[in-house]
Amino acid sequence: MTGYDDKTLSQINTALKAAQIMEKAKEGVPLNEIVIDQKGGKSKAVTQKEKQASDSIRRKQVLDQLKRRTLPGESTLAADLSTRIQRCLSLLTYIRVTAPLPDSKVLTIQRNLESTYNKAASLLKEIEVLEGALDRKKKDDPVIVEYEQKSKELFKAMQDKNMALVTELRKFCEQNVANYNLHKKRLTPYVLKAREVRVKFIEEKRRVMRVQFEMFAQFTETVAKDLLTGTLAHLDEETKIGIQGFTLLIREKRTQAQPSYELLGKPFRTNSVAGITEAESDMDHFDSFFLAPMSEDIDHLMASINTVSHSQRTDPTAKKTDKASSSRMAFQQKQENT
Repeated sequence: MTGYDDKTLSQINTALKAAQIMEKAKEGVPLNEIVIDQKGGKSKAVTQKEKQASDSIRRKQVLDQLKRRTLPGESTLAADLSTRIQRCLSLLTYIRVTAPLPDSKVLTIQRNLESTYNKAASLLKEIEVLEGALDRKKKDDPVIVEYEQKSKELFKAMQDKNMALVTELRKFCEQNVANYNLHKKRLTPYVLKAREVRVKFIEEKRRVMRVQFEMFAQFTETVAKDLLTGTLAHLDEETKIGIQGFTLLIREKRTQAQPSYELLGKPFRTNSVAGITEAESDMDHFDSFFLAPMSEDIDHLMASINTVSHSQRTDPTAKKTDKASSSRMAFQQKQENT
C-alpha cells in the first residue's frame, strides 16, 4: 500500500514527463528514442544517447505502479483480515476434533490470531489518522494546492490533446516544481511515519496469510489421515476417492506455493515506496494463485464431508452409491473445470 501523498506525486510526475516527451517529439526525435533524465528535483526529456534508457524505464515502472494502487477503506481491509481469520478458526475446529489437538495448543493458536487481528486493526486506524493529517496539511498550503491543481489540469489537457494548454501548464509546473518540493519536504515526517506504519500492517497481513496456508495444509493432512484411520475410514471406496481427489489437488498446490510462502516470511528488504509495492505484489500473487484456489478446493472438500455426514445421520441405511455420489460428482466437476 502506498500513501495518498506518494500517489499524488506519482500522478504529477507522470503528467509532467509525458508532456515533456510530447514536446521533445515535436523536435523530430522518434518517440522510441526519448527518455527522461531527472536531476535536482527536475526532469527533462532527452535522447537515449544522453542517458541510459534502463534507469528511466525502471523509475517509470515504479511510478506507474504507485499510480495504479490505492488504499482501500479501513473497513474493507479489516473485513478482509477478519474473513481470513474466521476461515482459520473454522478449520481449527475440525482439526481439534479429528486430530485431536491439546486444548492448550488450540488456545494458543486462537490467541495468536486474535492478537494479530487487533494489532492490524490498530495499525489501520493509525494509518487513517496519519493520512488525514497529511491531507489537511496539504490543503492548508496554497503552494501545494495550486501546483497539484495545475498538474491535474495538465493531465486533462494531455488527454484532450490541447497542446497549447499543455505547453502553458507544463512551463508553470517546471518553474514551480522546486518550490513545490520544498513545501512538500515539510510533510516528510508524516509521510515517513505513515510508510513505517504501513510496513507494520503488511507484516501482520503476511503473518495471517501464512497462518492461512499452514491451516489449509494441516486441515488437508487431517482429512487424509481421517480417511485411513479416523471417522471417515469406514466410508466406501468410491466416496473416499472423491474426497481424496481434493486432498491431492490441495497437496499439489501446496507444493507449488512453497517458494511464495517462504518469500512472505522474509523480512522487508527496504521501507521505500518501491519496496512496499514489491511486497504487496508478492502478497497479491500468493493470494491469487495459491490461497484462493486452495480455499475453493477446501470448500468442496468440506461440502463433501458434510454431505456424507448428514446422509449418515438422517438415513443410516442409505445405499453406498448414494452416499458416494456427491463427493465423486464434486471432484469430477472440479476436474472438468480445470
